[in-house]
Amino acid sequence: MPEAGNGSKYDVCLSFAGEQREYVEQVAACLHAADVRIFYDRYQTVELWGRDLVQGLDDVFRGQARFCVMFVSAEYAAKVWTSHERRSAQARAVESAGTYILPVRFDQTEIPGLPGSVVYLNAAEVAPRQLAELIIEKIRENSPSPVPVRSAVMSPVLTNQPYSMAPVIGRGRLLDELSDGFFHTAETTRTPALRVLTGIGGMGKTSVARAYGERNNHRYDLVWWIRAESPELAIEDFRELLVALGVPEVQRLERPVHPAHLLLANRQGRWLLVFDNVPGQSALRGLVPPHGIGDVIVTSRTQAWPDPRAVLPVPPLTADAGSALLCDTSRDEDPSAALALVEELGGLPLALHQAGSYVAENPIGLAEYLSLYQSHRSRLHQLGTAPDYDLRVSTTWEVSFQMIPENAQTVLNVLAWMSPERVPLDLLRQDHPVENVPTAVAERVNAAFATDLDYYEAVSALSGYGLITVSGRDATVHRLISAATRDNTEPVGDGADWADATAALLLAAVPRPPANADKIETWLRLRPHVEHHLRSTPSANSEQTLRLHHWNAQWAGEVGRPSEALKLFEALIPRQVAVLGGAHPDTLRSRHSQAQWTGEAGDFSEAVALFDEVAESWRATSGPDHPEALRALHSSAYWLVRRAIRTRHGSGWARCSPAGNERSVPSTPTPCAPSTVSLSGQARAVTTKPPATCSGSCCRSAHDCSAPNTRTPCGPATASRSRWDAVATPRRLAS
Repeated sequence: MPEAGNGSKYDVCLSFAGEQREYVEQVAACLHAADVRIFYDRYQTVELWGRDLVQGLDDVFRGQARFCVMFVSAEYAAKVWTSHERRSAQARAVESAGTYILPVRFDQTEIPGLPGSVVYLNAAEVAPRQLAELIIEKIRENSPSPVPVRSAVMSPVLTNQPYSMAPVIGRGRLLDELSDGFFHTAETTRTPALRVLTGIGGMGKTSVARAYGERNNHRYDLVWWIRAESPELAIEDFRELLVALGVPEVQRLERPVHPAHLLLANRQGRWLLVFDNVPGQSALRGLVPPHGIGDVIVTSRTQAWPDPRAVLPVPPLTADAGSALLCDTSRDEDPSAALALVEELGGLPLALHQAGSYVAENPIGLAEYLSLYQSHRSRLHQLGTAPDYDLRVSTTWEVSFQMIPENAQTVLNVLAWMSPERVPLDLLRQDHPVENVPTAVAERVNAAFATDLDYYEAVSALSGYGLITVSGRDATVHRLISAATRDNTEPVGDGADWADATAALLLAAVPRPPANADKIETWLRLRPHVEHHLRSTPSANSEQTLRLHHWNAQWAGEVGRPSEALKLFEALIPRQVAVLGGAHPDTLRSRHSQAQWTGEAGDFSEAVALFDEVAESWRATSGPDHPEALRALHSSAYWLVRRAIRTRHGSGWARCSPAGNERSVPSTPTPCAPSTVSLSGQARAVTTKPPATCSGSCCRSAHDCSAPNTRTPCGPATASRSRWDAVATPRRLAS
């Protein structure tokens, strides 16, 4: 074991639990910046790679450091690896004549082997930089000769970083990712490391960049903010940087960017540049220094960047973080109202700050604000302020709305009436024109959705301006962007017109029965958007919306929920009768489906009666040979046979749903044999031999097997001759 003195490999080693890493990492960074020889796991990643970790840590904590700083917490006492480090350090302390373990408490947890009389430092009372300074003083006191370390309290960081007034809550993991990304390149290259924070306006990208600068200013001796939303502002900030670095007669320089790059490339200390509000990749060209010991943060609404590994999306705040932010800014401790408001505002930090400040400035609470917001959303988007942000929710996306091309605005107008999550972009592209909406709106929609090229150019523009987030075939639109789009008065059409256009596109995308695996998958991707549209559309009784209600109900049955389908049709048909009339074809088709799912739900007699009524209505409006009238008669006969067979065989029948999702299997299979049932008031033999393709195992009743979704018997069941003839005779004549 090497002697504890200047011959040790490390001046200090740090032993801690992962839960305290944020604090410990700041201590390590201060010590590292002061040239202290430090063992901190992330600094020795390469050295430990491939080694026996048990032996490697024992070597460090037992023999290679002059001091061990032990960060005591409940987690530290409980974990296996920290216990191993502690035992090695304690063994060294027993063998050493002087002080070795320097404990720092995060709580009052007792550590076995450490006497209660040992003096601890309290992490709650000592900032990381102060602790680093104390460690350095300890090293100096116990050194026989001067130690070549600098003070951890370095000269003030040269910075123009704006002061942040707003609390940054719920971004710890994102800040860790940002810090880790820079750390792994810090010691290996003189090429600046770059990370891009992306997200929609108001998501807090700038706040995250500020929080990183404040949290990690001990790593840098220069932190400089570049306003990159325009070339003029960026050049002005580079000129100010040259002034801060002591370059004379800066105002005479027409192009200050290149001289600034040269100074940064030759600077010994580490620097951080933040390019804020970058419109896109092209706006950054020539601004990022190509060389130097530094890090670069870019904030942008644009998602597409050359290196996806450098991109860190800034997500909405979680429910807990958003609730904490609201309670903190509003000074109203109402967690249930706060959680509901976070959901309503989609976790957007700008909106949460704005709401919290409004509550704090007015004699209301969060619950009252929530009620007001649900009825006066557009006005409240214009009220309240957010610290560190010049815009409000009502204006933060206005520039983007004004800059996107017409086709992109059209697509956004459609997406605004759909559910915000997982919008199936590929399903909305249709080859046939939109109809039954006002001409001006129809022309806009047909132009935007006319070809794949037009459509995906519009989608790309929306993504480029940060108005939607694209992932694979799907897109996400923040609920407040949707709300702002719906509130925005369009020069063409109003909200109801665009809602109808959206309904028309959804109707075109809905697959038509019979169901199969691909169609069911398509419907499951569309269903959240159909249901959201039906809940939110202002044109609840338009023809398009009522048709969408029809298919929503129909597919509930197609995926194996006939009872739900029946309830939806029972609610829809009275609305269709009131708006369209009882004889309208859409109303009659919904009545046909109602009869179908009545039978599938098990009420065969009611299904027969309903189909007879539907057939009579079609005959009255369109003549006895109308295909829909014949289809209703055919279905009536089918359910009549089903009722008769069930009457004959009782409970000995099996029923398969069209999608195979619902089945009632008889305890005893019904034999395949002729039976006599009473039909139309007289006894008649019903010979129902199954076809060769029928195994009998999936029969709904004896000899009554249907191919999926056809709902017609595959065997020639004989029922009321007049009923079958009413269907068959016109078809024979037609052929």
